[in-house]
Amino acid sequence: MQHIREYTRTRNGRTQIVKASVRGTSRNLVCPVCGIAFVAKGLRTRRKFCSRACYIVDWKGRIPGWNKGGHPRQRVWNKGLTKENNSIVLQYSLSMAKRVREQFASGERKGTPKSPETRHKMALGKMGDKNPMRIYPHLREKSREVAIRVTLKMGWKSTNIERKLWEELDRLGVTYLKNHSLRHYTIPDAYITATKTCIYADGDYWHNLPNWKERDARVNAWLVENGYRYFRFWEHEILAPDFPTKLKMIL
Repeated sequence: MQHIREYTRTRNGRTQIVKASVRGTSRNLVCPVCGIAFVAKGLRTRRKFCSRACYIVDWKGRIPGWNKGGHPRQRVWNKGLTKENNSIVLQYSLSMAKRVREQFASGERKGTPKSPETRHKMALGKMGDKNPMRIYPHLREKSREVAIRVTLKMGWKSTNIERKLWEELDRLGVTYLKNHSLRHYTIPDAYITATKTCIYADGDYWHNLPNWKERDARVNAWLVENGYRYFRFWEHEILAPDFPTKLKMIL
């Protein structure tokens, strides 16, 4: 710090008296790790160590022993140690749970603590098959309808197999609609209005995933129930040389 005594100065022909004050933008500190004296710039700085290396040494000394060995700026929690196979982790988990209960009891935390059964149900609700969108069909269908409306409004980029399908239909002189929405439930890649025929171009990767297979099965059942014909072609079938022949057979 720099201590300034009271003094006088002249500016624009006028004499001013400057009162005593403390000025400066640096502090003299001592590193708690290595003991080296250093200067910290800025009066509001939170710096305590002379270097990054001393900060890392101090940081590593404050983390639990079972959690050491990670990157200096990131704690490692995924080393395979859980409360089921490690007594230190179990003790830490129990102490944290006890601390939370004490906070609720003292009023530091508001509300009512959730029971283990409730927390387990909440966790299951965020998982795949337990998700509310899968449990309640009306929520799933409503979400799908909203997604289709947004997709139709914003548009999307066509794939190479969709363009190949459209080129073959144009070459055969078929009148069809591209990406036509059917009651905001499904969007076939090509829809022939004269015969109510839906043609889909399915990618080999995405449409082989379990959730996509389930969705395609629901769409197929809905199409049959509502009097539509549908045909699905895989990506490798569309890219094959005999695809024009297969397409001509279904028309």
